[in-house]
Amino acid sequence: MYSKFLSLENKGFQMFFTNGYGVSVQYGISNYCDAQDLSLSALGKVMKDRVWSSKTAEIAMCKGSPDKWEFAPEARILFPDWFRNDDVSGRMTTNEVAEFIHTVSLLPGW
Repeated sequence: MYSKFLSLENKGFQMFFTNGYGVSVQYGISNYCDAQDLSLSALGKVMKDRVWSSKTAEIAMCKGSPDKWEFAPEARILFPDWFRNDDVSGRMTTNEVAEFIHTVSLLPGW
């Protein structure tokens, strides 16, 4: 299993844990967060800015390896209020993201 951090286009990150699960935390223009901006003028801006920020973030739970992963359907069971009808949950606060990461990191391996 893996223990690995990945940075994604200066707008988020993924973490993979030794239990086989991972988390994705995204907070860029194309994500469900306060920084969301789907206008064409915003495309490419993320990589040009030194710092990118948002008050909220989009999260997802995945399983597999950093090179080959899929969304984890267990997210809807473990976090029913956050993952109702989608593989991602948006506009999460920093405290909610920390709780999510902590919970996923402590799950038994699959």
